[in-house]
Amino acid sequence: MKTLKKIALIFIILSTGVVFIPEKANAQNELQFSQVLTYAGTISVNYSPTYTVPSNKVWKVEMISTPNDNFRVYVNDLNIFYVSDVYPVVFFPIWLKAGDNIKIWYSEPINYFFSIIEYSVVAIQ
Repeated sequence: MKTLKKIALIFIILSTGVVFIPEKANAQNELQFSQVLTYAGTISVNYSPTYTVPSNKVWKVEMISTPNDNFRVYVNDLNIFYVSDVYPVVFFPIWLKAGDNIKIWYSEPINYFFSIIEYSVVAIQ
């Protein structure tokens, strides 16, 4: 009979989706809004400047824009995507941790714009 009660209880919990987990059960840090960053300029020699996430920060890259297609986005010197007429899809946001860097490549001089939300990594007390 006890087994039947246990099975019934497990069924109720799973079917209702009610699970009691303490808030912040395993979290060691949380993100706190810091500022909005915008970087703009002109690529003169293939690459934009490299932008690096400061220590104790996290960046959420919301948008990268150029007036033309056919640019590449590099994170930590790895080409993460190539935007072109054939492949115009860009997956945003891009989350970057402290120490990560981002830049874009284009084959000729072109204007660019980055829109980034910066968060501070704060220890939970």
